[in-house]
Amino acid sequence: MQVYGTIQVMPDMYFSPCLGTFIYPPFLCISSLFRSGGDALINVRCIKSCHPHDISCNIKSVHTITHTSLSLPTFRDFHEPEEIVFLRTVTAANSAVPGATDVFFDIQYADDQLSFDVEKRTHHGTIVGVVRQVKPIIGPRDLVIEVAMNYIKSRTVSHRNIVIIHVFISELWF
Repeated sequence: MQVYGTIQVMPDMYFSPCLGTFIYPPFLCISSLFRSGGDALINVRCIKSCHPHDISCNIKSVHTITHTSLSLPTFRDFHEPEEIVFLRTVTAANSAVPGATDVFFDIQYADDQLSFDVEKRTHHGTIVGVVRQVKPIIGPRDLVIEVAMNYIKSRTVSHRNIVIIHVFISELWF
């Protein structure tokens, strides 16, 4: 269970012998978050929802927590970083404008080998983050990568979105 102030997300994972893979029952969004769409086995987004007079909830910087799952092969010929996830924002990439919102991506948690990084880019005039596998990983392995998307306005974090990526690496290369 991950705890973010008053926000708790409790995923529960089990191995399915029939499918030969890990399965996620629906993620639960409790406390001050409500669940917003998505396929419960692949992607769940929990969105902050505070009562107007709940100050302790309103001052928390985390607005959304997204869980997503990804299966990857064992890359046999690993010579350069492999782009595995694109984190889109709607924030305009206009860093020259004074007071404009900027987004910084930060890996909060990954494997012990530092096999992943996140690169900030622009795409069609908006800011995106690209999570990359930068070191070879031999499967089978299951990993969790936690990325913070920090929205900065006037040199202060205005809010933060958390993306938790559950990565399953196959022992196979195809």
